[in-house]
Amino acid sequence: MDTREKLQKWAAGELPLPSMFVTMNINPIHVDDGFAQIVATPDDQHINTTGNVHGGYLATVMDTITGFAVNSALADGAHAVTIDLQTKMLKAPESNKTYQAEGRVISVGRTIASSEGKIFDDDGIVYAWGSATFRVFRKD
Repeated sequence: MDTREKLQKWAAGELPLPSMFVTMNINPIHVDDGFAQIVATPDDQHINTTGNVHGGYLATVMDTITGFAVNSALADGAHAVTIDLQTKMLKAPESNKTYQAEGRVISVGRTIASSEGKIFDDDGIVYAWGSATFRVFRKD
């Protein structure tokens, strides 16, 4: 099973989610060619020392959604791993509130790919946006 198929099966609920997704309360809901959507719900285990949801939570969601977008655009057993991640946090998320995230491919080359993402609430308020660069590994 290639990476794109695995992502689609996770979104369809046909495969158990990796433990990282369970720990972070991240659930893929849609994966298409170069586009992905997830929902994420930070809870009390994601709170930092100041009582807010840790910024690393948003960075993890951003890494996940941008990675899903890139990996969904790859075929023939290729996969990509993050080599650079930029996350701009605009508003602190609330614990126990569900957020949506979308990722879109910007470019896919032979060895490098890039994508962008945003994390927002049900009212469309953006909590974070960002971009990522990936190293693509192809079966050759």
